[in-house]
Amino acid sequence: MSDPLRLALIGAGAIGQAQLAALAGFAEVSVVACADPDADALARARDLHGVSHGYRDWRDLLEDELVDAVSVCTPNVHHAEPTIAALRRGLHVLVEKPMATRASDAMAMTEAAREAGVHLVVGFQFRFDPRSEAIRRQIAAGALGRVLHVRCQALRRRGIPDRSGAGDKNIAGGGPLMDIGVHVLELAHWLMGSPRPIAVTGATWTYLGDRPMAALCKWPDWDWRRYSVEDLAVGLIRFNDGSTLAIETSFAAHIAEDVWNVQLVGSEGGATWDSATIHRDANGSMWNEVCAYPGERLVYAHKLRHFIDVCRGLSPNQCPPEHGILVQAMIDALYRSAAAGREMRLDGLG
Repeated sequence: MSDPLRLALIGAGAIGQAQLAALAGFAEVSVVACADPDADALARARDLHGVSHGYRDWRDLLEDELVDAVSVCTPNVHHAEPTIAALRRGLHVLVEKPMATRASDAMAMTEAAREAGVHLVVGFQFRFDPRSEAIRRQIAAGALGRVLHVRCQALRRRGIPDRSGAGDKNIAGGGPLMDIGVHVLELAHWLMGSPRPIAVTGATWTYLGDRPMAALCKWPDWDWRRYSVEDLAVGLIRFNDGSTLAIETSFAAHIAEDVWNVQLVGSEGGATWDSATIHRDANGSMWNEVCAYPGERLVYAHKLRHFIDVCRGLSPNQCPPEHGILVQAMIDALYRSAAAGREMRLDGLG
C-alpha cells in the first residue's frame, strides 16, 4: 500500500475546518499542516483535528518539504495567489469555488498548472451529487435530445451569510452570484456539455442586506454596515451552440421559500435536478419519470476524495480548471452587464 498523500490546507477558517472534519476518516490522506493568519483558527485545527504544524503565512507552509498537495480554503479574493505559488512549487492543488474572482486569474492559475505538470482541481462538488450523475447519464444516452435552454436557481428568502467578510465585496468578490450561484451555474453548464458562452445579460440589486434585519430569520447577524454585495442577481447567457441559460440567485428575496434547482429543456425531453426527474413524451402521453434511487452521497466528502484520487493517479480530473475559466468568465460578464446596463460579449474564450 502506498504512503498517504500529505495534504496541507491554506485557510483554516470555516471552510478549512469543514474540510478537516470530512478528511478525518480518509486513510489515504494525512493532513500535515495548515496556514492561517488567525492563531485561533490554527489552534482549532491542532486541538480538534490533530494538525501539528501551523503557519501564520502560507508562504512559509509552501517551504515545508513534507507537503505533496494543497487545498486552498481562503476568502475568494485570495484564491489565485497561493494557488499559483503552490503549483509552481510542484504541488497539486484543490481550490474552493469560485475558482477566482476574475477570469484572468483563473487563466493564470490554469497556465501555472500546465507549466508545472501538476493537477489543479476546482471544488465543484455538485458534480458528484447522484442526481447530477443520473441526469448526465440520461443526457449522454440522448433522452433529452439537444439541450435548448436551462434554468438554474440558488435562491434564499433570507440567508445572508454571517461569517466574516461574506458581505464585503473586497473580500468575497461578490454576493450570491459569486457565493452560491456559482454552484448551480457550473452544474447547469456541465450538464449542458460545457458549451462556450458568447454573450451575457445580467442585473443585480441590493435592497435588504445593507440595513438592519427587519424580520426574524435563520441567519440574523450579518454585518450590514460592511455589506457591499448584491442581494439578488439574475442573468441570461447565450452559447455558441445556440442554447441559453437563465440564472437566478439571492441571499435575500421576497419569495415563498428557498429554491436550489436546475431545470433543462431539450428537443426530445427535459429534466429537473432536485427531484431527479426526466420529462418526455411516450406512447401518446406526457411522462414524468422519477429516478427511484439516484443514490446517496456526501458530496463535500466526495469532492475531497476525488481530489485525492486525482493526485494519486487513480482518477481523471472531473473538475478541470478550463471549466472554471468558463464559469468565472460568465460571472465576470454578468457583473459587468449589470453595471453597464447592457449585453456583454465574451470573445476569445476557447
